[in-house]
Amino acid sequence: RLDGKLLPGPYELRYRGYCEQHWRGRQKSFKLRGPKDARVRGYRSLNLNAFNIDAHLFELWANHLLYRTGGMASRTTLARLTLNGKYDGLRFLMENLDRDLLDAYRLPKGALYREQTHAAPGRWFRDIDHMRSFWKKKPLA
Repeated sequence: RLDGKLLPGPYELRYRGYCEQHWRGRQKSFKLRGPKDARVRGYRSLNLNAFNIDAHLFELWANHLLYRTGGMASRTTLARLTLNGKYDGLRFLMENLDRDLLDAYRLPKGALYREQTHAAPGRWFRDIDHMRSFWKKKPLA
């Protein structure tokens, strides 16, 4: 259940996040992926991030501010999560970097780039090729 509403259809659930703040606390971050035609709040894929560190509050606020002022950013909001009939607390719901994001901005299908793995604050890069090795291209045809 999300905000008290049962999600329609079968959803795939998996833990998400490369950084320990997604999985070190009691609350875990999840990704939910629904059937192709199912939408919850306009999303097919739902990122439900745990509030295990203060930086998550900043990320929620910054994305929301950028989106609300006309910038290109993932839509974010708060959600109450219930798993197997048990309330599991607040999460911040963040739009996935995928076709839904491109559609929301009426952009043509193309490629999105995002960090591939092991995000870490203070990471430094030797050169541009080193930096590129941390990013993956997600083609959206």
